Amino acid sequence: RFYGEEHDQSLNTKYFTRDCALTVYLDPIDGTRYFQDRLDNFNVILSVADEHEILAAGSYAPGRDRFFRAVKDSATTVQSGAEVLRNEPGRPLDLSRNPPVAVTYDQTEAAARLADRFEIVAISSDYRPDRPCRHINAVLLQEASIILGGPRSGLIDWGALAFLAGRAGAAVSDWRGRELPPLSQLPGLYFP
Repeated sequence: RFYGEEHDQSLNTKYFTRDCALTVYLDPIDGTRYFQDRLDNFNVILSVADEHEILAAGSYAPGRDRFFRAVKDSATTVQSGAEVLRNEPGRPLDLSRNPPVAVTYDQTEAAARLADRFEIVAISSDYRPDRPCRHINAVLLQEASIILGGPRSGLIDWGALAFLAGRAGAAVSDWRGRELPPLSQLPGLYFP
């Protein structure tokens, strides 16, 4: 199955069957505002999932020339676009030295609780088209240690980036610190 962020307008959907166990998710421009404003930290994100979990994901930040990928039960690797084209192996992504920055989206209360220990970047209020603002890929780009999503944070982007960060050793959890439930039990996800 296939699901693209602009699913309703996609001409590709008709080429994919609906009776498969796996779904390919594609967000061709994650961070559309960043892209439109010519900022360099938007992504192209692709993931493969069944109804229980993400099985593989890749994220390419063209403006930073960084490609991140992971498959279930393997570590996240990072490489340049040229290295991908030459089929070179990636390097393990090391998040251990990420700075004390928390990137949040619609999480005012949580951000206030972290403000004494982390620099807070609230995308919904801090974004300005004329200056760089960290994006939800900031953990992978090693510009932040925490990403906090809100009710509108979806599998197609936040889920894929959380999978990649988790496969690089980051803790990925719900608000109570518990493991995430199967994808089919998360609100707001689309399974064609």
